[in-house]
Amino acid sequence: MPHLFVSRITHSSPNRRQGATQAQALTTVSETLLTPAQIEEMPVPNPQLAETVRWIKEFLASPHSDLGRSGPVCPWIARSLELDRLWLVVKELDPYAFDETIAMLGEYRELFLRLSGKQGAAVYDAMILVIADPPATEASRLVERIQRVLKPRFVDAGLMIGEFHLHNATPGLHNSAFFPLRSPYPMLAIRHMVASDLSFLTRIGDDPRLRIGFLHSYLHRFPASCPESRSAEACEALRRAQCEL
Repeated sequence: MPHLFVSRITHSSPNRRQGATQAQALTTVSETLLTPAQIEEMPVPNPQLAETVRWIKEFLASPHSDLGRSGPVCPWIARSLELDRLWLVVKELDPYAFDETIAMLGEYRELFLRLSGKQGAAVYDAMILVIADPPATEASRLVERIQRVLKPRFVDAGLMIGEFHLHNATPGLHNSAFFPLRSPYPMLAIRHMVASDLSFLTRIGDDPRLRIGFLHSYLHRFPASCPESRSAEACEALRRAQCEL
């Protein structure tokens, strides 16, 4: 697979738009997205990317005795690796320019949608943004804040955004003593929403108004007619969230 480039995105004028998917135009090329295979082929790869690829293969894409279920820690990532549909990039984030960071990550969301298909194997497409050489505690707080702000926007677009870092305290779904979102570096992961993501959209700690929005997005993408949908469970969660208002 050739290198794929991240470009800065600017708004085009209304008379030049050709539909919703062309509302933004790519301009100057600024960085390169790499697949794990490309990183492993490099004579001297970026150390953070090399370590991240090892962590993905040895942890995320592998079973773990503390996981609480069979199969790999991440059910999708092994297939992403097989299909060569995982893209990585190292990013510097300025904690004092939060609005600019949010805007930049919005560009990555749009880029992911452009690169990824809409059906079939697209469910295995994923993008990981590794935070460059951060002070660990500061970066951990930053990626958690970013994820909280961006999750509604990503869910609305049919995507999930997850935050990983060394101190992540989010427990596993099947073992509360296992922490699957701990990683060697702070990072943000983007992928398509799947029907089994309902558990991540109904967390009681989230504001009920957020949960209502998440559940409407879920039911729009996974209605009762969809074989893998958990629509009855989603409707009940929606009812409970509405009762909390």
